[in-house]
Amino acid sequence: MNYFIEGIKVGFLLIFLIGPIFFSLIHIGVEYGTKVGVFFGSGIWISDIFLFMGMYKGMSFISEIANASYFYYTVGGIGTLILIVFGLAAMIQKGNQAINVPQPFIKEHSPRSLFGFFLKGVLINVFNPFTILFWLGLMSTALVDKNFGSNEAFWYFSGIMSIYVPVDLFKIFLAKKIRKVLKPSHLKIVSKIAGIALIIFGVVLFVRVFILS
Repeated sequence: MNYFIEGIKVGFLLIFLIGPIFFSLIHIGVEYGTKVGVFFGSGIWISDIFLFMGMYKGMSFISEIANASYFYYTVGGIGTLILIVFGLAAMIQKGNQAINVPQPFIKEHSPRSLFGFFLKGVLINVFNPFTILFWLGLMSTALVDKNFGSNEAFWYFSGIMSIYVPVDLFKIFLAKKIRKVLKPSHLKIVSKIAGIALIIFGVVLFVRVFILS
């Protein structure tokens, strides 16, 4: 149980980190509603699970790759492109005109569309090198130094996600509440702000990877 509590402490740290994923969750929740927001968030959470498992199982191998310059520049370049493209898309798209329409009349998203949002969540999380480096650093300091076994690692990661996922869900449901009082013109402003934020994160990522490194 001590490992679970240690994981909870890390989870609380994560909720105070405001980055591109934070703005993306709010934007998706406001623009498309709770259902789409949950699919987008699921892409983030599931990709985190695979990142954690992959790094735990192949710690030494992944460390060699992550320390290689080509890995850092490749993932950094792809991450920059994704953030800027998503940001531009959020800025230029039209507001959802159904925002003030009663719920039964709001357009239902197809399974293919929902999968697209799920995949978007995966991409924006996986191709953010700081997400990968965060989990890699966590593996190095927590799992290696403390010599966690599989059981301990499970409870540790469960503690992290027990805080991380509910807080993300809260952001999505909060966005739904905001959605009810917004007009289409307000939604356009929210989309532009979220888009600008994503572009800024993309530019910052580019500078840190290709200029300051």
